[in-house]
Amino acid sequence: MRINPETQDAIIVLATGSKAIASQLGAQWVLWQTGVPDVLTVPDEIRRVTPVLGVGAVVILLMGFFRRRATAT
Repeated sequence: MRINPETQDAIIVLATGSKAIASQLGAQWVLWQTGVPDVLTVPDEIRRVTPVLGVGAVVILLMGFFRRRATAT
């Protein structure tokens, strides 16, 4: 459930099988209503993107290592 205190609009999402679906729909509604990301879903989003960011960081570090190694020879 999400409520927009300024307009008194609200949304209640009922979903079976996955809490994530209801949270994602609620977060999208909050963003649509207010233009501000839903703070209740930020920790979930951080957990979701952390592995991707970690892999990206490793790739960038390896590219720098191999580039430096190629220019040294």
